[in-house]
Amino acid sequence: MNKTIGFGVAALAVLLGIVVFGPLYNVAEGYRGVVTRFGALEAVTEPGLRWKTPFIESVTEMSVQSTKGSLEKLNVYSKDVQQFDAKITINAHLMPNMVGHVFSNYGKDYWNVLVFPRLYQQFKDASGQFTAAEIVSNRDKLASTVVAMLNEDFLKAGIVVDSLQIEDIKFTKEYEKAIEAAAQAEADVKRARQEYEKAKVEYGKQVAEADAQAKATRTRAEAEAYQTTVKGNAEASAIAARGKALRDNPQLVDLITAEKWNGVLPTTMVPGSAVPFMGVK
Repeated sequence: MNKTIGFGVAALAVLLGIVVFGPLYNVAEGYRGVVTRFGALEAVTEPGLRWKTPFIESVTEMSVQSTKGSLEKLNVYSKDVQQFDAKITINAHLMPNMVGHVFSNYGKDYWNVLVFPRLYQQFKDASGQFTAAEIVSNRDKLASTVVAMLNEDFLKAGIVVDSLQIEDIKFTKEYEKAIEAAAQAEADVKRARQEYEKAKVEYGKQVAEADAQAKATRTRAEAEAYQTTVKGNAEASAIAARGKALRDNPQLVDLITAEKWNGVLPTTMVPGSAVPFMGVK
C-alpha cells in the first residue's frame, strides 16, 4: 500500500513539474524563438524567458548572428571556358524581422535548402563574366560580384551576406602551364624592353661623347689653322716689307753684308778669282 502511495506521489510530482515548468522556455541572446502550434507557425519571440502551451506548442531556436559556411571544390568555368575548382567561404545572418518567413519557407536547415544552392549558382554565373586571367589577378572583384548577386536574392528571403572569400582557386594543369609560359614571355618582353632602353641610353651617351670629341677636334683644327694663317700672313708681310726695302734701297744689301762681315779675308783663293768684297762709295 505504501509503495502504491509513493508511486502516486512521484507521478503527481512529475505531472505537477510538467504543468508548472513545462510551459516555460528560454531564448538565448542572439537567437529568436520560433513558436509553432501543431507544426504551424504561431509566433517569433525575443530572447528571454517565455511561456508556451504544454503539449500543444513547441519552440525552435534560430540564430540571428553571423554564421559561417563553406563549399569545397566548386567546379565552374570562366568566361574564356577555362575549368577551375574553388573553395567558397560565406558569412551570413538572418534578418530578425524575417525569421518567421525563413522558417516557414525554408525551415531551420535553410543553409542547405537555400544558401548553399544559391551560392553555387551565383558563383557559377559570376565566374562566367570573368576571364581566367581576371579571376587569378582580381578574385576580390569576383567575390564582390557574387555578394551583390546573392544579396539581390537573399534580401527578399530575409538573409544578409556579411562577407565572402574565394580560396584555393585551381585551374587545370594545362592552363597552369600556359599561364606560366605567358608569365615567362611577359617577363622576357619586359627584360628586353629594359635592355633596349638601356642600350638607347648608352648609345645616346656614346653619340654625345663622339659629338663632343668632334667639336673639340674641330675647334683645335680651327685654332691651328688660324694660327698657321696668322703666322703665314706675318711672314708674308715681313718678306714683302723686306723686298720693298731692298727695292727702295739697293745699298741695303751691302750694308747687311758689312754688318755681318767679321773682318777676316779668305786665306785660300782660286787662281784668277777676285777678292770677294763689297763696293763702298
